[in-house]
Amino acid sequence: QGIWWSSDNPGTGLAFNVDNEGRWFGALYLYDNEGEPTFLTMQGASLVYNLDRTELDPYAIGESPVIRSEGGQCLKCPWSEANASDTGDDAELVFHSANRATLKIGNWSLDLLPLPMTTNETLPSAAPVVGDHYLLMLDAPSSGRHVVVVRANNGGGIGLPGITTTALECVDCRTVDEQGAANAVIDEALEQLIEEEITFSCRPGGSCKMSFYDTAAIPVVTKDASRIDVLVNRPILTPTPPNTPDMGTTHIQLIRLPDDWRD
Repeated sequence: QGIWWSSDNPGTGLAFNVDNEGRWFGALYLYDNEGEPTFLTMQGASLVYNLDRTELDPYAIGESPVIRSEGGQCLKCPWSEANASDTGDDAELVFHSANRATLKIGNWSLDLLPLPMTTNETLPSAAPVVGDHYLLMLDAPSSGRHVVVVRANNGGGIGLPGITTTALECVDCRTVDEQGAANAVIDEALEQLIEEEITFSCRPGGSCKMSFYDTAAIPVVTKDASRIDVLVNRPILTPTPPNTPDMGTTHIQLIRLPDDWRD
């Protein structure tokens, strides 16, 4: 939500809002052929979300007729109701991520970015902070709940330009069975899963995706203060190590530990 602008077309953009019921509203700020400000709006009952998208698919889409408003209240004038009419054009507002969108009206399109509050502002990344320790709780359909301590490190490998990666390292990945006995097989599989497979990839602006054993998680990784939540829907792909979470919905939660957590 907020003001979106076009870096390629300065002075042109979109004010966008969603209410508690999911209804959305967009107002374009642009000009007519004579250079006069023009008030065009769009609205819909709900955005259409695509949670099973690939990297190239849109995250959410809103479709609406384009409405022109004229003859409303002028500055320092008594209130008067504007006249709204359908322009005959239909708009498609495509959100590629939380930080990139495209407005399409016929053959015309406008690439949009959120307007930052300050020129130097960067949003906090929805990924673990490198160097910090976290309590990781992993709930899987077959192997149940595992609670381990991990540390966030810089991800390895060759990344794409502008993409930062954060990997996890097991600090204490010991597990026990229902009788309280240690299980070395699960320890080894869980450590492999965490250290080799769980990686956060983040774009500038804070939007992140988590990869999980060669399978992409849902596009949005939620972060609330020191807690990070991810739901992973895993289809059948490649064979998995024994005792690692299998197909189904796996919930991973990371809670930041205080600096003196060892005490």
